[in-house]
Amino acid sequence: MNNLACACELSIRQLDALRGGFAEQLSVVERALSSLGQVSPPSNDPRNFILPAIYGGAGALISSSEAVKKFLNDIHQIAQTDDKPKNAFERIVRFLLGHKGDLLDKVDGEYIDRAGNPLWPGAHRLMWGHDIFSLGPDNPFVLLMRQRGSILGGIAQVFRHLVADTFSNQGLPIPFHSFFDYVGDNGKLGNTLWDVARAATNGGNAADITEAFGNLFTIKFADIATTGLTSALCAIHNHALNKDDEAAASQVRAIAYSSQFFGKAAIGVLKTGVPFISWPTAFMVVKEIYSLYRLNYRDIAVLEQATERLCLENARLEAEVFASGRDLVSHPGGAGYLTELRDFDARMYSLEGLFDR
Repeated sequence: MNNLACACELSIRQLDALRGGFAEQLSVVERALSSLGQVSPPSNDPRNFILPAIYGGAGALISSSEAVKKFLNDIHQIAQTDDKPKNAFERIVRFLLGHKGDLLDKVDGEYIDRAGNPLWPGAHRLMWGHDIFSLGPDNPFVLLMRQRGSILGGIAQVFRHLVADTFSNQGLPIPFHSFFDYVGDNGKLGNTLWDVARAATNGGNAADITEAFGNLFTIKFADIATTGLTSALCAIHNHALNKDDEAAASQVRAIAYSSQFFGKAAIGVLKTGVPFISWPTAFMVVKEIYSLYRLNYRDIAVLEQATERLCLENARLEAEVFASGRDLVSHPGGAGYLTELRDFDARMYSLEGLFDR
């Protein structure tokens, strides 16, 4: 019986060793789970979905309002005339945005395209003088620095003129529009963006094409202002609800900008059959989608690192368990274990007999 007690004690010690290994592994798992807890998913607060959609929807309605459109176009009309200002407001507009007589509009009193051909007025911003990236003779900086006779004066006037055009009904053509020029089969200069606008009207007249082009490929001050308003509302919202949750804050901005962009596009389709494209809002949508991707990729990287640590610790513990049981003999049946105990008893008796001599 004493020998059996010794064997049981040996087994208990081995089990204690295994239990110690499991306790150590449990500690590793707890540390890994703690690190996983640092990955906080975006808040599921309904206000983070409903309110941003309202912010964006309000921006879309304001920017497409006929009253706002008329007010801003009146400012452009004041800026492009040289009549005596009637009040302080007109004096401020003329000082900030005045551009009467600039070579960006007419050359020698005529509208022309980049090839020097006479041009219909509705397409003059697309085909001459309004693309700061133009590599042709109509680059606005070159034109106005030469007209003003001053580098700084010319540069300042470029920005006055182009900003003023964002107040007009048509708006300012998007940057790089001159890169879409081509020479047609008839030898005349054309532009792919104008062709897209023509296709959107299903063969409409020149006025319809001009309106469609303004809807699709121009930047308007109303869009810039309402995108800024949406951004401010999101900033206040996130300060109140998502101060410590960067992912949730980015999610709010993405929803708001997307609501404004698609909301205004839908309004354009309902009003004119051609969507209103807000390029400032589109830029912010892309920016926030990239931000969400970056934040999610960062969280996924943290999860992958924690998972890798768990796998490595599991493999190490598995190796220890197998090592601790390597010296244990396994028998196919109970008789084998009884035989092992008898052999163990016989050895113990022999050892006792040796010490008794």
